[in-house]
Amino acid sequence: MSNQSARQASIRTVTGTAGTYNEDWLALFDSESIAAGTFNERLLLWLEGRNGTTGLTLDGQKAAFAIAEGVDSWNDLGTFDASPPPP
Repeated sequence: MSNQSARQASIRTVTGTAGTYNEDWLALFDSESIAAGTFNERLLLWLEGRNGTTGLTLDGQKAAFAIAEGVDSWNDLGTFDASPPPP
């Protein structure tokens, strides 16, 4: 399984969806009431919420998330807990 497929499996565990990679992510964004926008805009907002930081580029947020998950880069990121953070 590729790392992208592993990320998608992480999303599907939470959403119960079986769409394309982007469709599954969009379902995750919807489930967490991430504002409408492009895929990248919504991913950035989701990552900002997970990382607890703003002011980084999308690539910067992806790198920060990956490092917090214990890997060197977004491309190295496989499975992770996609459950919503506690309130």
